[in-house]
Amino acid sequence: MLPNLQKKISDVKNRYYKLLLVVGKHSSGKTTILKKIQQKMQCPLFNLNYEISNKLHDVPRNDWDMHINLIIGELSSVKDQQILIDNIEILFSPEFNLKPLQILKRLSRTHVVIASWPGSYSDGQLFHGDIMDDEYFIAKSAEIEDIEICALPVNG
Repeated sequence: MLPNLQKKISDVKNRYYKLLLVVGKHSSGKTTILKKIQQKMQCPLFNLNYEISNKLHDVPRNDWDMHINLIIGELSSVKDQQILIDNIEILFSPEFNLKPLQILKRLSRTHVVIASWPGSYSDGQLFHGDIMDDEYFIAKSAEIEDIEICALPVNG
């Protein structure tokens, strides 16, 4: 694990939003880090893309929004104090019209949430996707000042 990651995990435990984002581009090592945390802390690791797509398989498209919120709500019923969430790209899908950062913040009010964030962190802003993508997302500093961010180096 990154040397300062353990301290960041400890720091978020006493916050209103107990959220730590491990931010990096595709193949930067986010999943490897989450798996190491899982081994050390013995807490559940959820592949959100899998959880949502697997449970939406037989749901009519016009009911997806409601079911996604139910699926995410199920994560908050986990008895563990910490939960790890990986592969959150589905939250950025324009067809769902979700607010990924708000969803993670809401979950982190009751649990320490350590989540991978596919994107980058620069100049106090959090990004996902490229500006021309339908999935493009930017969170300004005011939206992320109350969470912890661990940005991975660009080269992994």
